[in-house]
Amino acid sequence: MLISLDELTATRDKFEKINARAIKRGFTGRLELQAEEKTVVYENIVGFPITEIKYEVHVIGDPPAYGGWQLLAVLDWLSEDDVIVNTAPGVETVDRSKLRFGWCDHCQTSRRRVKSYVVGNGDRVLQVGSTCLKDFLGWDGHIVFVASESVEGELDDFSGMSGHASPSYAPTTVLAAAWAAIKLHGFVRSSDHWAFPTVERVKTILNPPRKEAAKIRDTYGPLIDESQGRAAEVLAFLLSDDFSGDSEYVRNLKVLAEQSAVGLRHFGLLVSAPQAHAKWQEKTLVRQKERDARVNEYVGDKGDKIVIEARVKSVHWSEGQYGVTTIYELITKDGHVFKWFASREALGDEPTEDYLTIKGTVKGHDEYHDLKSTVLTRCKVIE
Repeated sequence: MLISLDELTATRDKFEKINARAIKRGFTGRLELQAEEKTVVYENIVGFPITEIKYEVHVIGDPPAYGGWQLLAVLDWLSEDDVIVNTAPGVETVDRSKLRFGWCDHCQTSRRRVKSYVVGNGDRVLQVGSTCLKDFLGWDGHIVFVASESVEGELDDFSGMSGHASPSYAPTTVLAAAWAAIKLHGFVRSSDHWAFPTVERVKTILNPPRKEAAKIRDTYGPLIDESQGRAAEVLAFLLSDDFSGDSEYVRNLKVLAEQSAVGLRHFGLLVSAPQAHAKWQEKTLVRQKERDARVNEYVGDKGDKIVIEARVKSVHWSEGQYGVTTIYELITKDGHVFKWFASREALGDEPTEDYLTIKGTVKGHDEYHDLKSTVLTRCKVIE
């Protein structure tokens, strides 16, 4: 992560206070900030060369905790039903089904808390408010850490936007600007110091400096109409089952996609969505190409003895009453697909590009998701 000198100084002061409190109260764990000076050279929107001195920082150590309690996540509540979960480094996810808006497990009270926290000690996990957090960690609720799966990659409390009013936009507005920026410049993370981050380009497109408005309009104006349609496609993708997974990245993006408005605080996450959509499309095209390469028809009738030249397209295993069955999916050079339910790994345990001559008997025909294949039995590889 790259931060400014002021951010570095403020963060070091913060960590010194945290560690001093930990020593005074006998807490376990210490935090250390490692920083390396970096020179960042780029051209601004008018082509003016800029040289900035920034610091690449890494946080090491364990958060100070009393009796083994540690911070697991910061909860940013958008409404009583929607929450952004920012997990601490090393924590993959938390159980969302147990999260309750405004609730604190420690003091057993419920208030309208916009932020709350998840702490853990072994198998015990509690949701607590800011006031009660110090009873577990020994430090206040203004936590400074990089959320896992974070795209923006900035220090939360020292990003320059905390405590200040900022505009909020409909998700499609942000996605349209993000798509236009990525279309022209590619996707650039905030941590990539050799290029201008996509999130900053989006902010500039949506809120351009008055003196640069004409240039920005000339650059992105031709993409405005197309970007609106693309934004709708990306939003529909985020809300669909095609975008799925157990990571907080997926869950948080789905939460943002359901909002009527998104503020600057969550821009870094949302502007990555067109990139996620593009990767999914690429995989979909690969799958479609594979479908197009196969001949969707059966070969032979039940009981026919046939000889084919085919390669192993995929290997799966199924456990049944009589042990494990190895399921080979085979494809011939002309695109016909066969399946062999073997009692052993006769053709190995991985797909291959080498074609084998296989003799077998047609056992029947199978159709799955409109894709036809011929099922073989009593197969033998002919040398």
